[in-house]
Amino acid sequence: MPQAPSNLLILRLPSDCSRHMYTSILELVNIPLHDFLFAAHDVESHGAGSGGGMDQVVEWMQWRPDWEKESYTEHRDLVLMPVFALVFLSVRYLLDSFIFQRLGKLFIFGFSGSCKKRLSETENDADYKTLGKFKESAWKFVYYSTAEVLAIAITYNEPWLTDTKQFWVGPNEQRWPDQKTKLKLKLFYAFTGGFYTYSIFALLFWETRRKDFGVSMSHHVATLFLILISYIARFPRAGSIILALHDASDVFLEIGKLTKYCGSEIVPSIAFVIFALSWVILRLIYFPFYIIWSTSYEVLQVLDKSTAQGPWLYYSLNSLLISLLVLHVYWWILIYRMIVKQVEARGKVSDDVRSEEEKGEEEEEEQKVLDENVKTDIKGVQKWKTCSFKGVDAHAYIPCLDNKNYLDHLATRKHYEHRERHCPSEEDLPKCLVPLPAGYKSHIPWPASRNEVWYSNVPYDDLASYKADQNWVKKKSDKLEFPGGGTQFKNGVGQYIEYLERIWPEISWGKHTRVLLDVGCGVASFGGYLFDRNVLAMSFAPKDEHEAQVQMALERGIPAVSAVMGTQRLVYPSNVFDVVHCARCRVPWDADGGLLLLELNRILRPGGLFVWSATPVYQDDEINQKLWKDTIAVTESIAWKMLVRNSDPSTSIGAAIFQKPKDNKLYDSRKEESPPICRDNDNPDAAWYVRMTPCIHRIPTTAHSKWPAEWPMRLNNTPAWLSKSDKGLYGKTAPEDFEADALHWKRVVQKSYLGDLDIDWSTMRNIMDMKADYGGFAAALISQPVWVMNIVPINEPDTLPIIFDRGLIGMYHDWCEPHSTYPRSYDLLHANHLLGSISKTCKLENLLLEMDRILRPDGWAIFRDEVKVLNVVQEIVKSLHWDVKQMNTKKGEEILAVQKRFWRPHAST
Repeated sequence: MPQAPSNLLILRLPSDCSRHMYTSILELVNIPLHDFLFAAHDVESHGAGSGGGMDQVVEWMQWRPDWEKESYTEHRDLVLMPVFALVFLSVRYLLDSFIFQRLGKLFIFGFSGSCKKRLSETENDADYKTLGKFKESAWKFVYYSTAEVLAIAITYNEPWLTDTKQFWVGPNEQRWPDQKTKLKLKLFYAFTGGFYTYSIFALLFWETRRKDFGVSMSHHVATLFLILISYIARFPRAGSIILALHDASDVFLEIGKLTKYCGSEIVPSIAFVIFALSWVILRLIYFPFYIIWSTSYEVLQVLDKSTAQGPWLYYSLNSLLISLLVLHVYWWILIYRMIVKQVEARGKVSDDVRSEEEKGEEEEEEQKVLDENVKTDIKGVQKWKTCSFKGVDAHAYIPCLDNKNYLDHLATRKHYEHRERHCPSEEDLPKCLVPLPAGYKSHIPWPASRNEVWYSNVPYDDLASYKADQNWVKKKSDKLEFPGGGTQFKNGVGQYIEYLERIWPEISWGKHTRVLLDVGCGVASFGGYLFDRNVLAMSFAPKDEHEAQVQMALERGIPAVSAVMGTQRLVYPSNVFDVVHCARCRVPWDADGGLLLLELNRILRPGGLFVWSATPVYQDDEINQKLWKDTIAVTESIAWKMLVRNSDPSTSIGAAIFQKPKDNKLYDSRKEESPPICRDNDNPDAAWYVRMTPCIHRIPTTAHSKWPAEWPMRLNNTPAWLSKSDKGLYGKTAPEDFEADALHWKRVVQKSYLGDLDIDWSTMRNIMDMKADYGGFAAALISQPVWVMNIVPINEPDTLPIIFDRGLIGMYHDWCEPHSTYPRSYDLLHANHLLGSISKTCKLENLLLEMDRILRPDGWAIFRDEVKVLNVVQEIVKSLHWDVKQMNTKKGEEILAVQKRFWRPHAST
C-alpha cells in the first residue's frame, strides 16, 4: 500500500460507511485537521492486516498525538483561533455564573452575611461594580496562570529558553525562516491567539470601562497582530518566551486585585510589590534588552535579505514589539505612582491595584449620570400635590417605616422585622408634599421646649392617658407638658441621673461620659435632662403603639431617631458610645443567645458602661429573677464585669451597671468560647442593612481603643489613632486634614453662618449635617444652644468614629433613601458638597422632597456645591415655595441659603 501524505489524518472508523461519511464532511467544510492537530499515521499501520471490528475501535480510542512532531506553520492553521475564542467565551460565562459570582459574594460580602466592605452588604451599584471587577480578575487569574504554566511546560526543555540565538537556528541545519514548529507550540499559539481575539470583544461589550480603555485595546490589538504575524513569519519560538514573560506579571496583578476586593491589605501589598518587580525585570529589562535585541539584531545574522518576505516581516514584527514596549512604559508610569502612594500609606494598596487606571472612566460615567439626572430634575419641577395615604397619618409619614405595601406581605414579625426599615424604590416614592397637622405653629424654642410643646404640632394624646400614672406627658389646654417623669423616674429624671452617679461616681457625667445611647427612650426625658450635665444622648425607640414618642422628643428639641433592635445592626460604628442606657426599655437581652446584647457590645467603647434599670434588677418575683439570671449568664459569657447592683430606697427603683472589657485579655481567658470571636471578615463597622452576628468583635489593639480626653478637651483634640501615613479627605495627612477642617468651619460659621446669613439662631435647635466629614461644622456650633445630627453617607469615607471621639453624635445613612425621622424634625439642614455626589446615583428631586419632609416650616437649608448643581436645586426649591435668602459664588462653588415656609398645596393625591 502506498504511503499517505505526511499532512493527512486518517482515522480508523468501525465501518467503511462511517469512514466515507466522515471524510466527506471534512472535505465539505474544508477544516484543516491535518498534522496541526494530530501526528500523521502511517496508513499501512491501519491496513487490512491490523485487525477489524472492535479491535479497530479500541486502537482508535487509544491513539495519542505526537506533541513533539515538527511541521511548517501555515495560514490555515489560524482557523482554530476563533474556535478557541468561542471556547473562552463559553467557559468565562459558565465560570462567572456558577463559580465567580458565588465566590465574589462569599468573600466580598462575608462568610457570615455581614459585609466585608465598610458599611453595606446590600448589592447596590457600588457592590455590583466591586463584584463585577472581582469576576473579571478571577477570570484573568485563571487564564494567565494557566497560560503561564503551559508556556513553561512547553519551553522548559527547549534550548532557546536560555539562548536567544536558538530562536533562529537549529535544530540541525534549520535556519529562520526555514524552520519547523512543534505541534504543542502550535496549539499554544492558537490558545493565546484565541484569548486575545476573545479579549477584544470582551473589552468592547463585557468588561468594566476604565481610563486606560484605549491603551488596553491597543495592547490587545497589537498582541493579536504579533501572534498572527509571528506565527506566519515562523517566529513562535521567540513568541512563546514573550507570552511567558508577559503572563507572569499579570498573574500577580490579578492576585492583588482579587485579595483587595475581598478586603485584605497584606496580601495585595505583597502581590503588588512582586508585580512591580516582575514588571521591571521582565517587561522593561528582559523584553527590550534580550527579546527585542534578538528580533532586531541576532536575527540579521540568519536573515536572507534576498527574499521578498524576510525584510517585510522583520520590520513589521519589530514595529509591533516596540509599540508593545511603549505601552509597557506608559503602564509603568501608573505603577510608579501606585508605588509612591503605597510608600506614603506604609504599604496599604488603594481600592484597586490599578485604581489610577480605573477612576477616570468611572468618573466620566458618573458625570453622564449626573447630567442626565439634572435634566430629569429640571423637568420634574411641577405643580405639587399634598400626600394622602390610606391607613397612615400623612402628616406623620415616614416612608421607610410606613411602607404598607411591604409590611402587609411580611412573612414574620418575630424579631420586630416590621419596625425595621423597608424603603420604597426610588420610582415608588410618593412625589407629593407631606401636609401639616391642623393648626401647626412654629415650635417653642429651647430650653422651654424641653418642658412643653404645642399639641397641634404633635396631635396625639393617647400616651398622656396611657402613661398618666408614670408622669411621662400631660395634655393641658393647647400644649403637651413633660414633667420629667417616667416608668423608672418616680422622683423625676434629674434625681435618677444623680442617683446613677452616686452609685458609680466614675461615670462622671459630662467629663468622662459624653456620648450616650438611650435604648427605648420613650419621650427622651433622660436625654433631655442630660444636657444639663454636658452629656449628648442619642435616643431611639420604635414607631410602635406608644404613638409618636420619637416625634415628641424631636419636637422638644432632644436628639432621637425611630429605630428598633431587631435583626439588623444599629447604624453606628463599633467602639464609640461611652455609655448605653436602658431604663425599662423592654428589650429581651437574654433572647437568641444574647444577640442584642452582643450588638451593644459592638458599639460600646472599650471600658464603656451598660446601665440597666429594669424590674429584673430589683424585683424578686420568679419571672424577673429568671430574666436576671439569664441576662447575667450572657454578660458573663461576653466577659462584662458587673460593677454595681443597687436599689434607690426613696423610689425602690434599682439599676445594675456593667463594664465592657478594655482589652482582649478577658475574651481570651474565657473557659468556653461561646459566643465565639467574630471572624476576620466580619467588619465591626459595617452597619447599613447588615444583620447582627452572634459573635464578639475583638477590641482594637491600636490607640483607637483608648478612652478620649475628658470633655470638653476631646472636642478639638486630634484623635491619637489618626496616622500621618493615612491620607485625609482633602489630600493632606489625616491629622493635618482634621485640624484644617476644624479651622475652616470655625471661620465659616463665625464669619458667614452666624454673621452674614439672616438666621435667627435663637429659634435653631435641631440641626442635621447631611455630610459631616470630620464633624467640624458641629464642633464650630458648640457654643450655640443646638445639637447636630452628623450624617456620614455610606458612599463616603467612614469618619463617624472620629465624630464620636470628639464627643459628638451621628449615624450612617444613604441619601438615596428617606431618613428614619418624623416630618418636621429639624430646624436647619446643612448640605456641604452632598448633592453633586448624590446626583450621580439618585434624583435630586427625591432628595429635596425628603428635605422638605423633615425640615420644619421656617427652617433653613444651606447648600454648598458646584454652580451647575445648585442651579437645579434653586429651580426645585422655588417650586416648593422656599425663599432664596442668599446666593454667593466663589471659585465655581456656590453657597445657597433658603428658608422653608408654611406653604402647602391645597390639592391632594
